[in-house]
Amino acid sequence: MKFKTLRNIITAFSLLFTQLGVSQEIKLVDYYMSECSSDRNSYMEIDRVSAISLSDIGLTDITLSVKGNCAMSDSISISSYLDSIFFTINYPVVTKEYTRILQDDSSYLILESSSYELADCECCFTFNLTLSDYDHSIEYTFIADGDVIPFTNHRFPLKTVSFEILEGDTINYSDIYGFRQGRWLFFSPKNLCYQDAFYLDSEIIHGKLWKVYDENNNLVSEEEYKDGRHISDLFYYPSGNLKRKCISKTKKCVEFTNEN
Repeated sequence: MKFKTLRNIITAFSLLFTQLGVSQEIKLVDYYMSECSSDRNSYMEIDRVSAISLSDIGLTDITLSVKGNCAMSDSISISSYLDSIFFTINYPVVTKEYTRILQDDSSYLILESSSYELADCECCFTFNLTLSDYDHSIEYTFIADGDVIPFTNHRFPLKTVSFEILEGDTINYSDIYGFRQGRWLFFSPKNLCYQDAFYLDSEIIHGKLWKVYDENNNLVSEEEYKDGRHISDLFYYPSGNLKRKCISKTKKCVEFTNEN
């Protein structure tokens, strides 16, 4: 209740300054940050402003999505100048080092440097920001940590959609983000299929890969995948019947003796 009252006061002052023709710098009223997201293909996400809306009390809510080190701090600050808004994400300072340099006049110059403890991973974070004095008649340029970022709801860079038609079926489909979807077939220069797999967002869901053929174009072996994991190796007789199946997890093999 106290926070809502404070926001109402800020809004009232903002409207007053606007009516008086006084330009106000955009201010950060409140924010919260999401948990680390590292789902499929998150490492390819682009930094962006994905949503802008006017709240019922005259403040502006902005959704800022950024990719960064897993040790990223939940501390963020903003500033504005003319039609540009600057977002600065603050990493926690772990150590400070001081260096004393002897000057010509025998005095010392002390230089300070900071270092940060970073993790061996990257995540995608979402900041939900509440701002005051945001002018919706201006098309702002958004800058996050020195880089201009777009206003878009697309998580990934846009690509050209592509696909092929084989015997009336659509294969080798790439979506607007360049991700492989559905059935993909790959052929050798001899027109032998060495991969037949189904994809979801460029991850193999199930299928058979790395097919090996003999000099007579008979299938010798292939790798079987399910739910994105290599589950078995399959070996074949020249007749095409299964000769041996080796389970990847247990490293155990089952022999099939009936070649026919």
